[in-house]
Amino acid sequence: MLAENPTHIDIHYLERFPEFAQFRTRPSKKEEEKKDAEGDDISTPEERLEDAYQQLRDQLADSLLAQIKECSPTFFEKLVVDCRRQSPEELAESIVKDIEEYVEDTPRSDDITMLIIKRNQ
Repeated sequence: MLAENPTHIDIHYLERFPEFAQFRTRPSKKEEEKKDAEGDDISTPEERLEDAYQQLRDQLADSLLAQIKECSPTFFEKLVVDCRRQSPEELAESIVKDIEEYVEDTPRSDDITMLIIKRNQ
């Protein structure tokens, strides 16, 4: 464009560039908002929040499982043995301690709810 040294730049000149054509054909913000409002999703904000929370939990569980799978068999054995040796109360305290160390001073927006069921043989 600079090599051409145009005397003026107008819409007709800019239409030669694919980026400008793409910019011109994109929907306006009002059109996008209208499309979002008319979408098939009729869930409430609470339902969408719950879905997002469940998706986050699933991703966290998948990530944790992937990390455990990458560890050595010795690490996995120690993990299982340590969990089996602890009482449910000790295990809960250990989990809460690990969470508190992980989040540090980050403000919390939710409580921690845990259900630990331990079967003794």
